[in-house]
Amino acid sequence: MAQRLAFASRRVPAAALLGAVLVLSGAPARAVDYWVDQAHAQASDSNPGTETEPWLTIQHGADVAVGGDTVHVKPGTYVERVLLQTAGATGARITFRAEPRRQVTMHGFNTGWPWVQKYGHYVTIEGFNITNSPQFTNWDDVQGVFIQDTNNLEVLDNYLYEIQSEAITGSGDAVRIAGNTIYQVQMGIVAGGTSWIVEDNDVSRLYDYGGGDCDYARFFGEGHVFRGNFFHGTDFGEIGAAHVDCFQTFDNNGEHVRDILFEGNRCHDFHQALMGEASFYHNSGGLTFRNNVFAHGGAWGLCVKDIADVVAVNNSFVDIAYHGMGLSGQYATGGVARNNIFSGIETGYWAADGAEITGDYNLLDISQPPATPAAHDIVGQDPKFVDAANSDYHLQLDSPAVDTGEAQTGFDTDYDGSARPYGAGWDMGAFEYTPPCVAGTDCVTPPPCRTATGATCAAQQCVYPPEAVGTGCEDGDPCTTGDACDGAGACVPGPDRCGDGGVPDGGFQDDGGSGDGGGPPDDAGGAGDGAPPDGGHGSLSSGCGCTTSGHPAPAAVGLLLAVLVARGRRRLRASGRRGPRRG
Repeated sequence: MAQRLAFASRRVPAAALLGAVLVLSGAPARAVDYWVDQAHAQASDSNPGTETEPWLTIQHGADVAVGGDTVHVKPGTYVERVLLQTAGATGARITFRAEPRRQVTMHGFNTGWPWVQKYGHYVTIEGFNITNSPQFTNWDDVQGVFIQDTNNLEVLDNYLYEIQSEAITGSGDAVRIAGNTIYQVQMGIVAGGTSWIVEDNDVSRLYDYGGGDCDYARFFGEGHVFRGNFFHGTDFGEIGAAHVDCFQTFDNNGEHVRDILFEGNRCHDFHQALMGEASFYHNSGGLTFRNNVFAHGGAWGLCVKDIADVVAVNNSFVDIAYHGMGLSGQYATGGVARNNIFSGIETGYWAADGAEITGDYNLLDISQPPATPAAHDIVGQDPKFVDAANSDYHLQLDSPAVDTGEAQTGFDTDYDGSARPYGAGWDMGAFEYTPPCVAGTDCVTPPPCRTATGATCAAQQCVYPPEAVGTGCEDGDPCTTGDACDGAGACVPGPDRCGDGGVPDGGFQDDGGSGDGGGPPDDAGGAGDGAPPDGGHGSLSSGCGCTTSGHPAPAAVGLLLAVLVARGRRRLRASGRRGPRRG
């Protein structure tokens, strides 16, 4: 459709009602494949939606599809933003799939009309190019994917770019955000609700469109897992006065956080690795960081105010201007720092203003606090990274961090998935030392290469030879170009999941901007819309931030954070934005 229809004019289609009846009655859902192809000469939303008589718009697919259905979208530029109108069910998901991947460009998805319609449960969105447009000005339209209290939604392997607000944001239960590439957006991923899995996403080169802070990720709620994400590439000249955190949370919007796991993430080019505060309601706690790499920070590693039980184990904090891990406030009890490497940072780990932290088995090469290191802390020694100049923080064999860590429970692998321990004991930092593999032989560390297929080992990675259609395949999609591994070990004809060769501007008409080669991108629209807040998470500029233009002693941090929190509170009040209190 040429334009998105007003929400008020929408009626729930008969197919949606039928789907709801089937789900409620327990009757088995049908499974129908529908097709959308605007390039087809006879495409029309009055067609039956077959491959030979396809629909014209993705929105029509959202109006009709029910549990078990798949809406296949063929290549083209679809100038529409899709409102999901129905829900799937356990074992009967509704899938929207761009085919081939990366060849369908559109303006994004909403999973419901805020506070009224809430659909999109058990829906999968995969393979689309999603970018924004100046034509959208409603506050719930400027995101890439807006999730409105939606359960069991999947957003998989999409490319979201040049978006003037969050790429993916909202609230729900058991949401999975995986394998997406996010580029030059105001903010990356914002998780709210319970039990999100946010994994294997690449978020790079944040850009300030005038909407406040630029953060790779924010989180609110309980039980989330952030795993295997890569956040990087922000050009500080492109974000102006905006503040960039790898992860941020706050509670001056009535939210709280509990039992959040961060593992195997890598974040470069930031101000804080974590900016977390709960100084309003004091009911947040349980943040666990393990096997993460935080490098090239402008201020802090983990900056914590009044959040209890923040645990940092086997992380590598490298090249950060001032502080490694600092806790402040009387509610920030139960802090733990063990098996971490703090390298190229003025301070290691500490607590102030009533906060508590216990630490040991850390390597601090030039750091000052703790004033009295623990018995097994290693202070003043080079960690001997393989190639720190090129951000390779694997350990050399003679690193003092090798075999000198403390055995941990709850996990037994490192950032790469290699088993811990390899030698006589656990290593410090995110990487367990393993000896290099010899090309042409099986890998010596689990999981080994599957040599039955002729795999070789190169740079500690298994390399599989390409196989033709109809033959066996292994991890990493080693089929020949144009074929794909079907997940059951066989090569089948199909689009190469990763071989798109890059995605151009998206096909939308240039709006007179400077292009996307370094200046402001040309599709994403202008400044923030000054509209209501973003789904209960406050305005983009709310929350607090640690200083980036000085490095006070730990004793002064409580006062500093109090000033920053008060500044965020004033900002929030001035904007009139406050999310629902869920504490």
